[in-house]
Amino acid sequence: HPDDVPGVWDRTKELLAGERNHLRVEKAYFRPDGSEVWTDLVLSLVRDPDGIPQYMVAMMADVTEQHRLQTRLQHQALHDPLTDLPNRTVFFERLDAALDAGVRAGICYLDLDGFKAVNDTLGHDRGDALLRAIAQQLTDALGREHLVARMGGDEFVVLVERDADDALMRRVARTALEAVRRPVLLDGNVLGISASVGVVHA
Repeated sequence: HPDDVPGVWDRTKELLAGERNHLRVEKAYFRPDGSEVWTDLVLSLVRDPDGIPQYMVAMMADVTEQHRLQTRLQHQALHDPLTDLPNRTVFFERLDAALDAGVRAGICYLDLDGFKAVNDTLGHDRGDALLRAIAQQLTDALGREHLVARMGGDEFVVLVERDADDALMRRVARTALEAVRRPVLLDGNVLGISASVGVVHA
């Protein structure tokens, strides 16, 4: 399975060779219909009276629901609940990693202009829908190459994790502004908004 824990088969071979007695791992399997089942897999080695490995006994418990819940909780901890973009935690972890690696990183910080007026005149539901649309437009424009995250409110950030120089950061900022300015159709109304942007690289 592509999500197997790295080295799980090496440890299984060690068990079969008598180099260990037990192995416990959470492992996924494919059902015949292609769906997944996650298991808590415990492997135990049975030896003969002389200590020679004879059998491997496997006990499996279906933990699919627990695994899905854990995956959802992990996703929620690292993503903005409104836009599903990576959140501040992910942004700062990735920024710290880039700076620790000594690469030239850049930040493009966007603040939507006059967004409060959208909430005040059209309501928070449409304001939220507009934020989701803008998040998608930013992701479509920049998400394949750079990290697009929501910092909160009407603020977004694009993290350039390598090779950030003046020319690249200008291109990123220009692309981000163009993505934000793209009109959004909500409930039959075309909404347009702009943003202010700040850029830094180091």
